[in-house]
Formats: sequence, C-alpha cells, structure tokens
Amino acid sequence: MADSSRLAHRAYVGIGGNLGRYIDFRAKEYAGKNPQLSPSIVAGIQVWPGIALDGGGLTFAVRRDYSRSYINYSADHTTYTLSYEEGAIFRRYYILPVLVRFTIAESPDTKLDLLTGASIFHTREKTQTTLLNSAHVSTGYTTTSGSATTARFVVGVGLRFALTRSLEMATEVRSTPGSILAPLLGSPVLLPLNMDLSMRYQFPTATTPAPR
Repeated sequence: MADSSRLAHRAYVGIGGNLGRYIDFRAKEYAGKNPQLSPSIVAGIQVWPGIALDGGGLTFAVRRDYSRSYINYSADHTTYTLSYEEGAIFRRYYILPVLVRFTIAESPDTKLDLLTGASIFHTREKTQTTLLNSAHVSTGYTTTSGSATTARFVVGVGLRFALTRSLEMATEVRSTPGSILAPLLGSPVLLPLNMDLSMRYQFPTATTPAPR
C-alpha cells in the first residue's frame, strides 16, 4: 500500500494533455467546431495543509474559412455586378489557468480536490482575404492581424493518485460557469467543459526524503 507521505510534497511540476471546449469570448462562440486536444503543463505549491496554488498553460490553433458575395449597383441602380470575398481566419489561443486547490477528501493513495480561480485567455488572430470580381478573378488581397486578452472565473474538480513517493497522476474537469448567464446577456448558451490529465513530479521537502 502507498505511504501516506507520498502526496505530502510541497511543490510539483507536470506535463499532460487537455481535451475540451473553450469559448472565444470576443466572438461569443466556441473556439473551433470540435473539442480541442492540446499538450499542457502545470506547476504548483502547497501553501497550507489541504490548500495549494496551481498554475498551468496550454495552447492550440484554429482555422476558419469563409466566403461572401456582394451586389454592386450602378449609380442609377439599373445594372449591377457581382463581387466575392474569400478568406481564412487563423486564431492561436493561449490559456493560462491560475487556481486554488482545496483538498476535501483523501486516502493514503488518492486525494479529491475542488478547484477555483481564473483562466487568462490570450488570442492572436490573422485574417487573409482575397477579393474577386464576377469572373472569380482576384482583384486584391489583404492581411490583418490583432490580439486580445481576457480572464474568466473557473471552477472544477480533480482527483490525484499516488504512483510512487514522488510521482502522481492527476485528472481535472474544469469549466467557466459565467456562461450559464449567457441567455440573460443575449448570448448563446455554451458549455465549455474541458478535462486535463497530467503526470506530476513532486519535489521532496525536508521532512519527505527523496526516493533512493
């Protein structure tokens, strides 16, 4: 059976993967049509028995193609021509969750945590647009770019399993509950659930010797 001191380390780092849905708060839509899978990193430190500060990061990219058509009337509105616009929007998302982890139940090998805090969302966007005439011949090309940063309240639940004295496996499910208020704000209802699975190395403390 695992030693009860296995999960008593004060600081840890880890790597893993994240799968889920995120919201592009500027566009008020999901970031991508499908759940996004991306690598993730995490680091944390226990500041009090049962309470830890936890920070992480992940990134993924999404591309969306679009096309539009326009009717261009003459000055006297007796004739018209058609023109078209085709483009692609490239977005790179950087998500940095900063959480407080409260341990609410534990056994020698496992711990159940509640998570609360905020996620910082940074988005970089580039739009490439091609203008076409009625014969679908290119008449122009433009590129624009921009970025935006916002933060949202996050809640979640996590479960950690001790594998050795210094290694643990952790799984977390997180969401931004502010989306529940979306109908009151005139926005679509979105459910941005995501799951993070990581392997963590816990640094030994003076009272928890490193494995030999």
